[in-house]
Amino acid sequence: MGFAQIEPDYATRPATRWSKFIPVAFVAAITVLGSTLAANINLGSSAIEFGQGIQLTTACSGSTALKITPQAKFVNAQGGGAFYFKSINVSNIPLGCQGSDFILNAYGETSAAALALFDTSATNVVVYDSSNGPQVGAGMSGMTVTGGSDSFTVSFTTPVALSNSVFKITIQSGFHATTASEICGSNGQRSSGGPCRIGDTGSGGGTIFYVSATAFTATGSSCSTNCHYLEFAPKGWATLAAVPNDISYNGQIIGARTNANTDPTLVWTDGNFANNAAGSIATGTAIGTGYNNTQQIKNNTTLGVHDERFAFIAALAYAGNSGTNTTGQWFLPSLKELNELCKYVRGQTSDLGDTTIECTLTGTALNSSYGISPAFYMSSTYGYLADGQVTGYNMNFHVNPLINQYYANYGNPFRPVRVS
Repeated sequence: MGFAQIEPDYATRPATRWSKFIPVAFVAAITVLGSTLAANINLGSSAIEFGQGIQLTTACSGSTALKITPQAKFVNAQGGGAFYFKSINVSNIPLGCQGSDFILNAYGETSAAALALFDTSATNVVVYDSSNGPQVGAGMSGMTVTGGSDSFTVSFTTPVALSNSVFKITIQSGFHATTASEICGSNGQRSSGGPCRIGDTGSGGGTIFYVSATAFTATGSSCSTNCHYLEFAPKGWATLAAVPNDISYNGQIIGARTNANTDPTLVWTDGNFANNAAGSIATGTAIGTGYNNTQQIKNNTTLGVHDERFAFIAALAYAGNSGTNTTGQWFLPSLKELNELCKYVRGQTSDLGDTTIECTLTGTALNSSYGISPAFYMSSTYGYLADGQVTGYNMNFHVNPLINQYYANYGNPFRPVRVS
């Protein structure tokens, strides 16, 4: 593959807060012979050496290409020595990245696990691009950071990765973490104390994408009137055994699902309501209304025939990924909840929490590591229009993810969310 081609599925670590995942592939080409030269590496079809740079973009940089330059150092030892991956320089950083964290990782030729780079076993290199200059990221030790407003160099005090063992490098940009990412409880508090934050792991095992210091209400949910965050289910939430087929138009099978990391396509409802007219149910658009919307669709949809086609059933059946069963607590997000999710996965970080701002394509890019498809995702806001259409967002790479409507009995992909 080309060195800048995105590989959405090669990282096996859990979904994180990071807003862009850019792999830089290179292969060690010669054996270190004890000279003062670094090992050559291949980058795509072009051979280069450590010390030469690669032009790349990441989420916060937009169309501005960052220059990534890995450095190797020969370390003497009794009876010999070896070249180690000693440092990395990132330059041409635009002003728009200030306030973000960068995270870098390196990988071997065949393993999907990140290599230990420094401090004996540390794999993540986190740098905070602050307005006062680059800084060592939260929770980091065994490395130093120097630089200015548009560049930084990370140096490992004691490097542990041989230069000829490094095959790939990744760089991501995302929300600045004041402390390391943590698991948040259902009480809205982190395990180390303090409120949960965007990018943390929620109590259901998902990724937190909306946080409110002031409690909000989600009628009927477990947190009721004392809710503080929303999380979305991780990539691969719908196993092939649980949701074997993609379904559209009143239950017609499109085909068997072959990739569990791709969200299933199911039907919101067939409009065959038992109690109420289409325009009178699931009308909530605000933060906190998705759970009740989903319950209203469930309670008003006639069940018993081809129930496997319905998205709300699959969402409610999901049990979470935290070691604690949360079946029945996941739901289809409301319009504003889906808007915040859209902004999160597109790296629209400065607009998160302001529900008056819509998700946009401009200056953002869909982060493929979360497994959100470049397709039309619909919310649970069904009664937004009286004609029985569901409202949602288009996550397509090439189309602005603006509010739109789509017939509810036609299937589309979806991602469950949960409130705590």
